[in-house]
Amino acid sequence: MWIAQAINWDESHTDLSKYFIEKLKQRVDHEEIISNRHRTTNGFTLIAEIAEVATLAQKRIKSVNRLISLVNEAKSLLIPSSIANDYILQTYHADIIDYYLNFNTNKLKEGGKELSELLNKSKINLLRLKQEYYTNIKFEFSK
Repeated sequence: MWIAQAINWDESHTDLSKYFIEKLKQRVDHEEIISNRHRTTNGFTLIAEIAEVATLAQKRIKSVNRLISLVNEAKSLLIPSSIANDYILQTYHADIIDYYLNFNTNKLKEGGKELSELLNKSKINLLRLKQEYYTNIKFEFSK
C-alpha cells in the first residue's frame, strides 16, 4: 500500500494527486536521483531477453529490428543499466561484455549464421550466469 509523506506537500493535493506525482516521478527519474532508490544491474536480465528475442527472430524475421535495438541497448555505454555497465559482469565476466560490445548488429538483418550465433552464445552466457551470477553478488555483498 502506498502512503504519501505528510511533509512538503501543498494543502491542495489529494492523496490521488500525490500518488500520480510519485508514479510520474518514478517513471521519469531513470537515474532514480529524486526517489533515492538504488538501481539494480540489468546485465543478466538483458542477456535473457536477448536470447528470447533472438529465438522469436528466428521464427519471425520482423522481430530482428527489436533484437537489433535490444543489442544496441545492451552495448550502450550511456545507459547505466546496460550489459556494458553491469558491475558484476565487469568484475567477473568481462568476456561476456566484450562479446556484445564487438557484436555487429548490422549483419543481423541478413539473417543466417549471425542470428544463430547470437542466439547460441546468449544461451551459453545465460547458463553460465545462472550458475555464477548470484554467487558473485553474494560475494560482493560479503566484502
